[in-house]
Amino acid sequence: MTPEEVRNMIGQGETVNVEFKGERSRPLNDTDLVEAVVCLAHRQDHDWEYLFVGVEGDGSVIGARPHHGDSGTDPFRVAAMIGSRTHPAIACRVEEFMIL
Repeated sequence: MTPEEVRNMIGQGETVNVEFKGERSRPLNDTDLVEAVVCLAHRQDHDWEYLFVGVEGDGSVIGARPHHGDSGTDPFRVAAMIGSRTHPAIACRVEEFMIL
């Protein structure tokens, strides 16, 4: 997915397959992240689901806080954490985008 495609999806707002999780008021912890992924994964259709962290409910892109301390966010570690905390394991693809 390109940054332009991401901007377009965010511009269309939240849907049943697209959810925004902002961090303006507080950081998104692992439990919140896993819960959001599980909710999206339990949809009955077979479309792709997207979770955008760092986007407020109104579509404002505020950015996500680093998930792994000063080292930033490692997408592979986030995907592994989600897989290890779900049963059966949910496989997901985690990508990081810079939206200007």
